[in-house]
Amino acid sequence: KKIYSFDKDQLFVSNEFEGARLIDFYPNKDNTYTAVFEPENLTAYTPWFAFKIWSPKEQSVTINVISRTVDFHLLRMISPKVRDLLEQFRPMISNDRLTWDYMSPVDLNKKNPKYIFTLHMQVNHNPRWISAQELITSTDYQQWTDKLKEHPFITDSIIGRSVEGRPIRELDITES
Repeated sequence: KKIYSFDKDQLFVSNEFEGARLIDFYPNKDNTYTAVFEPENLTAYTPWFAFKIWSPKEQSVTINVISRTVDFHLLRMISPKVRDLLEQFRPMISNDRLTWDYMSPVDLNKKNPKYIFTLHMQVNHNPRWISAQELITSTDYQQWTDKLKEHPFITDSIIGRSVEGRPIRELDITES
């Protein structure tokens, strides 16, 4: 986890938050950058990433998004399911991590196998979260279940642990 700082361009990018997914971010030229992600599960052929971006000055940036381990260009050619998924894919953007909107425009790079897609966006001093989908983190889920447990007919229990040791919870609802 770190903050990527580009002092010359006055641009900052961070993966220092729960749910972040970004393994590298580097400049190319003329306000164009590359964001590198890696799927958490190599059998999950979905472009999962999440990062925060801001700048003290208003500016336009272009971000080419690539995967370090999955060749989405090849998958797009051999798998109709993956091709259809990527054709409909639209990343999301948030100014507060609570309200999310689809980003536009997104260029799918069908001719350049290096990039999955390219994002064009405006940045300023207000941090913006960019994500493959709306972020719902473990903390968000726990707060939601804690709120539900305020009802006398809802209880929860830990029924196991994930591979990473996190509790797997079960909600028991006794009233319909």
